[in-house]
Amino acid sequence: MSGYHDGHRQRLKKRFLKEDLDGFEPHEVLELILFYAIPRRDTNDLAHRLIQYFGDITAVFDAEVPELCEVEGIGENAAVLIKLFASGCRYYLNAYNKKGAVIQTTEQAVEYLRPKFIGRSNRENICVLFLDNKGRVSYCDIVGEGTINMASVYIRNIVELALRFRAVSVIFSHNHPRGLVNPSNADISVTHELYQALKTVQIKLTDHIIFTETDFLSMRSFGYFSFEDGHTYSQIASK
Repeated sequence: MSGYHDGHRQRLKKRFLKEDLDGFEPHEVLELILFYAIPRRDTNDLAHRLIQYFGDITAVFDAEVPELCEVEGIGENAAVLIKLFASGCRYYLNAYNKKGAVIQTTEQAVEYLRPKFIGRSNRENICVLFLDNKGRVSYCDIVGEGTINMASVYIRNIVELALRFRAVSVIFSHNHPRGLVNPSNADISVTHELYQALKTVQIKLTDHIIFTETDFLSMRSFGYFSFEDGHTYSQIASK
């Protein structure tokens, strides 16, 4: 039986080297990854078990190491390797995006920011993007975790970072884990608060973009920056 598994592994590896992952089924991707953590067992069954347990491959990659270890047959080494694969993808996309990026549209901002939230869909994260006077990215990173209600705690830090990196404008973003993209009253309140804090140091809050796993919303595009025209918070929140 071990000879059969060895032959299967070699065939799958050769197929990957020839085709990349194009055409691979989700369980085959996981199976290939698990080869390198579990050298002596059939990983096909484990791959199916992971997908069945979490629902789909994205949920597998989003899972934390302790959650992955809850699946029978998945030890710490295998769980860390799966998590490393997902984190490595995010790291690559972030590094790729940094190459001379210029942000001039909402679509460009979304494309640049979305990789920051890959593998983070099970918890809320706050990310800021700083731009210079030519729209070039000077800084972009996650600055906090937790509910948006905690964002007020990070506002002073965001302002200090923006000054340190000589930002002319800031795009604020966060994700709604497994939720709707519509902004909450807390989202609107934090946007207003950050706008005012940045305004005191002559830095513009350009937008607040909310991400879900499959969607995004630009609060500026949907009229939630009308406080610039003198609207009160309560008027904006009632939209």
